[in-house]
Amino acid sequence: MEKTEKLVWSDIKSQTMTSAEYLEKFKDNRIIIRNYNEYIPKKEITGKIIDILTKQNQKLKIFVQGAIWCHDTTREVPRMVKIAENLNGKTELRILYGINVNPLRKKGESLWSVRPPEAVDPKFNLSAVPTFYIFSGDGMLLGKIIERPNKSLEEDIVDILNR
Repeated sequence: MEKTEKLVWSDIKSQTMTSAEYLEKFKDNRIIIRNYNEYIPKKEITGKIIDILTKQNQKLKIFVQGAIWCHDTTREVPRMVKIAENLNGKTELRILYGINVNPLRKKGESLWSVRPPEAVDPKFNLSAVPTFYIFSGDGMLLGKIIERPNKSLEEDIVDILNR
């Protein structure tokens, strides 16, 4: 079996957006802004995240790959932005949009176009958008949330942190 390298934060090479840049860029997108404004993070769960990170003397790094054409992305990314804002500065969220499907792919080729490179880099193993990559403060991958959470984004983050 071939040994593969593990994904780390420094593998992110493309220019990304912060939460503030994301909200500014999409301030005229009614769906994104509505999803952001209407989402209320579960305080008891965000409190658990803060407690775990405080006990571990850690911060959380979250990287998301998404696309404006994707319904799940326009729902989940604004929610993650709101969650990150509620984590009292204990998280860094970086957003990468521009994921495109490769419509001319041949059998065995990647579903994704080659730009951005993270879409086709095997370390990222992108299978659907959005994909949230959850990293420790020192840049080690802890887990992923693919397309939509199993429970809620907050609860899935707690589950990842408790592994």
